[in-house]
Amino acid sequence: MLKMIKSIFLLLLILFTAAAYAREIKPGVIIDKENYSDYLPALKNMLCPSMFVAYTEGLEKGWITMPVVEKKKVPPPPGFIEATNKYYRQCKLLPNNQLTNWIAGAPFPKPNTAAELAWNAYKTPSLPDDACFPSKFHLIDKNGKKERGFTWVIYKKFWMGRRHVAPLPEIPGNNDILDSKESIIITSPFDVKGFIQLRIRYWDLSKDDECYSYLPALRRLRRLTGSDLTDPLLGSDTIPDDFQIWRQKINSKITFKILETRDFLAPRYYLGNKDPATEDLMKGNCLQVEWDIRPFYVPEVMTNDPDYIYSKRVIYIEKENKSYCLVWGDNHDQKGRLWRSDAQFSNYEPSTGIHGARSHSYRNLLTKHATFLVFKVILDGSEIPLEKFSIKHLLKGAR
Repeated sequence: MLKMIKSIFLLLLILFTAAAYAREIKPGVIIDKENYSDYLPALKNMLCPSMFVAYTEGLEKGWITMPVVEKKKVPPPPGFIEATNKYYRQCKLLPNNQLTNWIAGAPFPKPNTAAELAWNAYKTPSLPDDACFPSKFHLIDKNGKKERGFTWVIYKKFWMGRRHVAPLPEIPGNNDILDSKESIIITSPFDVKGFIQLRIRYWDLSKDDECYSYLPALRRLRRLTGSDLTDPLLGSDTIPDDFQIWRQKINSKITFKILETRDFLAPRYYLGNKDPATEDLMKGNCLQVEWDIRPFYVPEVMTNDPDYIYSKRVIYIEKENKSYCLVWGDNHDQKGRLWRSDAQFSNYEPSTGIHGARSHSYRNLLTKHATFLVFKVILDGSEIPLEKFSIKHLLKGAR
């Protein structure tokens, strides 16, 4: 009995000592290898689970520091608030998760349910109406060493919900049929050069995406099934359904629940208003960026589908600026284990008015393998030609 009392007293002493030395995270703090243990309780509270694992490892190994800076006001994307105010009153959400009468912008600027909040995030414009963005992939092993990489070019065009590139708000003649098209061409290295993928998304929830790939090694074009869209791309930790944090098509099986709403640390490319190459910021399996403190919604997305790769997603949505930007996603396998994650590292681009991603980090928490996707969106205000989304044109580019 005396031994048990001593053990309890010792545990209470440890907890009291840890609490006494725990430090508060606030602007001006720089967390590094020497002091990170003092901030562990606060870091665990202010980072999503996957980022806590990755960045405490980065701090422990001295790969990175975490400077916390004053929060800057970030305006919403061009045309988004105007479209929201113009069209939101007509939006309705049916019991099968189908959104009706949506034209553009956030369908529910004052969300009353988790499903309405999820649809706001789902329709957040993390990309412009028409965009081209050359990208680089960097595959990082569990020791923080780069294994290999590849490059691609992505073209993205929205047929619906257009806000700032004519024609607005929908491509003429579409009549709520197509949501968007996306094409990918791998440009290097030689062993994967020429791989192409075309993804066509329909607005109707009951109609699956169409996805086609050209495999240069086989010289064959194949249509992909839904399960193929959850396969890692070319040995990376990236799957198409994790693009922009959450690209799985909403269906009638999915259910939503808001877990909490509170402040978290958000990664930012402020860096003293400099614009360094993202590759220069890669340190181990982390990015050397700045952090500010922002309020987030944290909803849970239950797939309710034993045949899908994940049992659930926990997504982190910025609460400010009314654009419902997705910043993190923690994805759990069918056994309930935290498996894969995606983090979006953003910056406000004064020249374009776009608050968008500069890079994504994809992680496999079970193997400790990571992939960085680094890109710069090319914005010139013009439309992407429709030929960029035809198999014939893509095959010419691949060859």
